[in-house]
Amino acid sequence: ATAGIIARHHQQQVIICPELLEINFGKVEGLSFNEIGERYPELVRDWPRRDPSFRFPEGESISDLDRRVVKFLGRLEKHAPEDTVLVVAHAGVLRLLICHLLPIDIWHWRQLRTDLASLSIVDTNSQGAKLNLLNDTSHLH
Repeated sequence: ATAGIIARHHQQQVIICPELLEINFGKVEGLSFNEIGERYPELVRDWPRRDPSFRFPEGESISDLDRRVVKFLGRLEKHAPEDTVLVVAHAGVLRLLICHLLPIDIWHWRQLRTDLASLSIVDTNSQGAKLNLLNDTSHLH
């Protein structure tokens, strides 16, 4: 929905990239935090450790999600350097993208904050990437 609104405003098309879909939460998809705690107390214990190998029951691990993000980055490299690419995605995907572009070890992915509807800007060129804006929500106020 968000990508469509932005694209219409700028008269652009939305290209859906399966690599950038939210992590597969498996059996906990749609459950409240309390329900997860009741059914899967080990998840509530292990999730804060930030370990990329952490996996949701019958779902994905952060490492699985990271592999998808890396695959997307391979596609992104095919764009011309002067191209502007807007990525609309969930926080986990955005955090991992930023980790790879800067480069920051993915063990630190949860140390990057990306609020709902926030804007982050990373400029890239042949010398690397520069984080120009992170988690800006001024447009919401």
